[in-house]
Amino acid sequence: MKAKGEKLKSVFKPTKKKVVIIVLILILVIGGISYFNAKAKAAMAAAEPMYNTASVERKDLKKEVSVNGTIGSADKKSVEADITNVEVTAVNVKVGDHVKAGDVICTFDSTSIDNKMENTKESANIAEQKSNQAISNAQASYNNAVADKNTNASRNAQAVTDTYNGYQTAIAQRDGANIELQAAQQNYDANIEQAKADLATAQGKVETAQSVYNTDNSAANNQALEAANVELSTAQARVDELTKAVSDAQAKLSEMQTNLNTKEAAYKDAVQKQQDTAVTDDRTVAQQDSALDSAKLDAQSVNSGEVAQTIDDLQKQKDACTVVAPIDGTITSLKVEVGEIYKGNEIAVIQNEEELLVNATVDQYTISDITEGMNTIIKTDTTGDLEMQGTLSFVSPVPKSDIDSNGKTTVTTDYEIQADFAEQNERLRLGMNAKTTILIAEAKNVLSVPGSCIQTDGDRKFVTVLVDEATGETKDIDVTTGLETDYDVEVKGKGLEEGMQVIIPDASAEIGTETEDAIYG
Repeated sequence: MKAKGEKLKSVFKPTKKKVVIIVLILILVIGGISYFNAKAKAAMAAAEPMYNTASVERKDLKKEVSVNGTIGSADKKSVEADITNVEVTAVNVKVGDHVKAGDVICTFDSTSIDNKMENTKESANIAEQKSNQAISNAQASYNNAVADKNTNASRNAQAVTDTYNGYQTAIAQRDGANIELQAAQQNYDANIEQAKADLATAQGKVETAQSVYNTDNSAANNQALEAANVELSTAQARVDELTKAVSDAQAKLSEMQTNLNTKEAAYKDAVQKQQDTAVTDDRTVAQQDSALDSAKLDAQSVNSGEVAQTIDDLQKQKDACTVVAPIDGTITSLKVEVGEIYKGNEIAVIQNEEELLVNATVDQYTISDITEGMNTIIKTDTTGDLEMQGTLSFVSPVPKSDIDSNGKTTVTTDYEIQADFAEQNERLRLGMNAKTTILIAEAKNVLSVPGSCIQTDGDRKFVTVLVDEATGETKDIDVTTGLETDYDVEVKGKGLEEGMQVIIPDASAEIGTETEDAIYG
């Protein structure tokens, strides 16, 4: 045993040669392991994609929303009457009947209404006759006042004209007398001195002839004295003539001035009378016109007052006793019978089955994206794959309200919409289910990428394009975006072309996300 142990000891006893061999073996093992690890990693790297990408495609984009609804009538009316507590005397239709607008649905008993209307009309007729007579009288008074005003105006205008003409004539006469006075005064001033001198000379001659005659009473001296007296009389007559001409002219001027004053006063009186009469007549006409207006207002009050309102109300009640169809269509509900008392409830429902539409609702998240006039595609079970064209004809501005059996109103967050058919389909019926797809927006023949390819840096938008698949080289291209659908986005950018591969940054190969395409290194 000792020998065997010593032998083993000698085998494992370290020697310089053994140590070198062991070191070489370890180096080879570690190198081999490293080599095979590197090869494995290289193989794995070669098998894994560097980027996940999507293609830039040119296509038509559509943003749509689909809602479920039901087929309804474009023209549906609930028939009610504006009267209550009246007996149904006749029902002229039954469920399923086709009616035209204006056809009588049913009638109510109007006997009491007719009696009230007859009595009220009789009272109204009497009141109307009285008011018409009052208007006639007021009209006559007004006409008389206007006629008197016109007559007085004509007379007073003539009086003003006549007195004015008289006044102007008096002015001319006064001016003429003044001219005559001036002429007489000028003649007097020009000749009075000579006439007085001639008078003095004549007086001297008379005195001389008288003295001679007193001395010698001869016939010759008497004749000379008489001749001197004749000359004196002539001279005195000349002086008197000149003086009288001035005096007469002054008297005439005074007379003409007095006449002028009289004519002026008459003219002013005529003008004042014209004005005063016009004021009085205008006041009278205005009073009569006011009286006429008052009579007309009273008549209107009779015709449009309480009695007239009563007649109008009774007529409406009588009209309401005949219930007519408001539209063409089919009676789909009838709730009255002959002999019962109508309490104001619904009488019938009329629906036009020739003009159908789709009633639907959209939620509060979608309502802001749709507007009236948008195009729709409508499909139903009965028409199979047929896509029926339509248009949104109504988009409610307020949420839908539901009323329960207790009359409580609950406001929802859904909004009612309606879509009209471009063409009616004979297979459609009221109440059928219908799926409506609304085209919100579309862009034709545009470049697009998946929305996940769009990257942002502040306000900047860009996509990363793979330039070289072998090296993994990329470049960024700034883009502007347009229409966005649930998956694709319309893009425009300098250098961006159809077929380019853009990187999907949120689905890189490093985290193993599945994408459209994978580029391997």
